[in-house]
Amino acid sequence: MADEQRLHIAALPCDGSGHINPMLELCRRLVPLGFHVSFVLPRNLCSKVESSLREDDLHIDLVPSPPTDVSLIRAAELQEEVKAVLEALRPPVKCLISDFFLGWSQDVAASLGIPQIALNTSHAINEVLFYHIPELEKEDVLLIPLRVLSSLSGNPDHQTLIDFIPGLEPFPRRLLPLGFQRGGPVVLLLGAAAKRTKEAACVLVNSIEELDHELVTSRRKEFPNYLPVGPLVPPALLQEHETISSPEEDTSISWLDKQPHRSVLYIAFGSVISLPADQVEKIAKAVQATHQPVLWAIRRNFASDAPENFFESLQEKVGEHSLVVEWAPQVPVLRQSAVGAFLTHCGWNSVLEALLCGVPTLCWPCAYEQNSNAHVMTEKWKTGVKLADGPDDGVKCEDLEKIIDAVMNGEEGKTMRRRAEALKEIVRKSTGLERNIRQLKNVIVAASQ
Repeated sequence: MADEQRLHIAALPCDGSGHINPMLELCRRLVPLGFHVSFVLPRNLCSKVESSLREDDLHIDLVPSPPTDVSLIRAAELQEEVKAVLEALRPPVKCLISDFFLGWSQDVAASLGIPQIALNTSHAINEVLFYHIPELEKEDVLLIPLRVLSSLSGNPDHQTLIDFIPGLEPFPRRLLPLGFQRGGPVVLLLGAAAKRTKEAACVLVNSIEELDHELVTSRRKEFPNYLPVGPLVPPALLQEHETISSPEEDTSISWLDKQPHRSVLYIAFGSVISLPADQVEKIAKAVQATHQPVLWAIRRNFASDAPENFFESLQEKVGEHSLVVEWAPQVPVLRQSAVGAFLTHCGWNSVLEALLCGVPTLCWPCAYEQNSNAHVMTEKWKTGVKLADGPDDGVKCEDLEKIIDAVMNGEEGKTMRRRAEALKEIVRKSTGLERNIRQLKNVIVAASQ
C-alpha cells in the first residue's frame, strides 16, 4: 500500500529508553495493520533510535523535533515547535500517540484537530497511582523524604493503609513509587499530565491483560477505551525458539556458553540509575562469599562517589569464576541456559524481559516506580524476591549472601523459576495483545474520521 493511502500516525515518546523502546515496539505492531508511522524525537535522541531499528519494511520515519536539553515532561514550551513538525508531515497526520507523561501533547493534538492516544509504558498499577497523584496530595500521603526511607518499616505513620484508590487493594504508604518519595514539582506535573488522559481517545498500558484482568476491568469503568497492549517487547521474545541476535564476538555470550546450566547470576541495573559505592561493595562481597559465578554488566559511572579504579577492582572482588563487563546484550543473556537468576533494578522493560525468558529475579529498586514493579514481581507474580527497598537501604551483606544462595541453589529459587516459566507460557499463548491491538486500530480509524 502506498504511503499516501495509509492512515498517518505520529508517535511522540518521552525521553528515556524505558519510554522510547515500548513506543517503538507499539509502532512496529501498528505498521502491518496498514498505518504509516512517524516517530517524533528530539534530535539528540534520534541517533539512539536509528541504531536500534532493524532492516525491515516498517515505514517508520524518524522525524526530529526541535532540540532540547530539558526532559520532554517539562518541555511544554515545545508545543508550537512540535505542532509545526506534525503539520509539515505528509500525508497529513490523522492521530497522535504520545507518552502518558506528556500532558501538553493533548493541546498539540487539539490544535491540529486530531485525536490523541496516551501510552503508559509501565504496568497498569503505575498508571493508576500516577492518575491519583492529586488525590494522594489532598490526603497528605504523597511525599516521603528519602532520608526516612530506611526507617519506614518501623514507622506507624508510613504503615497507614491507602485505601481510597479504585482498583487497588489497600496498601501501606511506603509502597508508593520511589519517584513520589523524592517530592518536588515534577511529581505534581506528572499527576496533572495523567489526569489529562481523560481527554484521550484511548489509554494504553504496557500490561498483560491475562495477568492483570481485575485491575484492567476496574480501569475500564473510568476509561471505556482502556487497552493493555503489553508486553511491548521484541516479538521474538514471545516465540520460544525464535533467534534473538547479539553482537558478534560478544564477550558475555561467549563466556556464558562455557558455564554450567543455571549456574550464573546476572546483575544489571539499567542505563540510567546509580547506587552508592558502598552498596555496590555489599553486592560484590556477597557474591564473593557465595562463590556464585556472576555476569555483572555495570557502567563505569554506576557507583556514585566511587574511588579511582573502582570498576577495575570489581573483577578481583567477585572472583575469577565471574565476569564483569560494561555492557551486555540483556535479552540474549537472559535466554542463555547458564543464567539462573537476574539481580535487577526492576525497570519495567527488564521486568518483562525476565518474565518472558522465565528467569527469577532478585529485586533492588532504585528510583521512579521501580519499587511498584518489584511489588508486582514479588507479591503478585511471585517470580522474584526483594533485596532492598531503595538505593540507600541498610541491607546487610550477609543477608544479601543468604538470599542469593537461596535463589540460585535452594528450593525458593526453583519454585520461582517454575512460576516464571508458567507465566511465560500464559503470556506466549495469550490472545489479549493481538485482540487489543486490533481494537486499537478500530479506535484510531473511528476517531480519525
